[in-house]
Amino acid sequence: MANISGKWKLEKSENMEAYLKAKGMGSMKTKMMMTASPSLDIDQLSDTEYKIKMYTTMKTAIDDHFTIGVTFEGKRDGKTVKITCTRDENKLIAEEVGEDGEKDLIIREVMPDGSLVVRVEYKGAKATRYFKKK
Repeated sequence: MANISGKWKLEKSENMEAYLKAKGMGSMKTKMMMTASPSLDIDQLSDTEYKIKMYTTMKTAIDDHFTIGVTFEGKRDGKTVKITCTRDENKLIAEEVGEDGEKDLIIREVMPDGSLVVRVEYKGAKATRYFKKK
């Protein structure tokens, strides 16, 4: 896998509003999320162990420490989800399953130009976020 470790800053997003709406976020929270410019810190601690932190100036949204293939619990918007991460070539793939059984798919991929593309999907709504190393 290409080196995914580093500090990443959001450059642009595509279709995030539809994705957030599918996740049930209200219009005020969606507007706040659309104006936020998150940073993402990814540390590959070993061949199978990672730490990912996503944050804005307002709050830390994700703070996960995990091992590939091992399901763990995390918090997303105050709700508990079960998360399983896998790898496929230059992709780090996370499947998050909520208490309601709904699945959120997050694919983080290091591109040939060194950028990071994060694709998310929930209930058929898809969005893409583009990050550059700080």
